[in-house]
Amino acid sequence: MKEQLYEEFKLDDDTLPKGKKIEDINLKEHAKVLVELRKKYAEFQDDHDIDPSMFYAFTKDFMRVDIGLMI
Repeated sequence: MKEQLYEEFKLDDDTLPKGKKIEDINLKEHAKVLVELRKKYAEFQDDHDIDPSMFYAFTKDFMRVDIGLMI
């Protein structure tokens, strides 16, 4: 299901637009796409038992945010 959502929104495995370099990404447009992805994910989550850890979160400078204990 994750692959189908990413394919629908034309995203790679790191939720970045397929075929684009990080420098070429319009952050405002990409943020809109990610908001739509989250909305669609929420719809699926309501209907199915989906693990939220399937989807990564990123900072504005595209560093992946993993929730956990940092020592």
